[in-house]
Amino acid sequence: MIDTYLTAYDNRSAKVTKLALSELAQVFPKNDDLNQVIIKVTAVDGLYSTGVRFISDGLYGVAQHIVSLNIDERLSQCLPDVVNEIALTGLGKNIYSFASKYCSIHAPKEYPILDWYVAKLLWGYTKQERFVDFKSETRFFEAVYTDYRQYKGVIEAFRTKYGLEKYNFSDLDKFLWLYGNEMYPLAPPKP
Repeated sequence: MIDTYLTAYDNRSAKVTKLALSELAQVFPKNDDLNQVIIKVTAVDGLYSTGVRFISDGLYGVAQHIVSLNIDERLSQCLPDVVNEIALTGLGKNIYSFASKYCSIHAPKEYPILDWYVAKLLWGYTKQERFVDFKSETRFFEAVYTDYRQYKGVIEAFRTKYGLEKYNFSDLDKFLWLYGNEMYPLAPPKP
């Protein structure tokens, strides 16, 4: 089933978006130069429609925040807390989805992307199979949208529960996103 979705993903424009962002991160691998970071922030926000441009201080504020974190060494080690640090900008909006996508362009096989469709689908599997311990949808969404370690743990538990260890996070992102779009065609409203 997953391989069918991976083939379908490869035939969509989403593949080009993911490849373009990955290439951008290769051209600008560091995160200590504001000019380079703002290019990546703008590209991630624009291509993934994360809504960062709509928050106070927008793209510039988020780029400044990322530069201030000195994340390069931790990002190269694929530490999940980097997502939490980026997401907690103090700019008045939860940007976990953006932060996961920003880290994922640097290491797509190590940073699963947090997306509403994916989270909604994972909740459906969780409710059905109980492979992680969340008693309510509210608690599940609060956890995955406030602590990236918990979100990554849910994806890892999903992978283990269904014997999908041969698939990396990038593969699982593609499957879960496409299947989530299919199962839940009405996404939440944009900011």
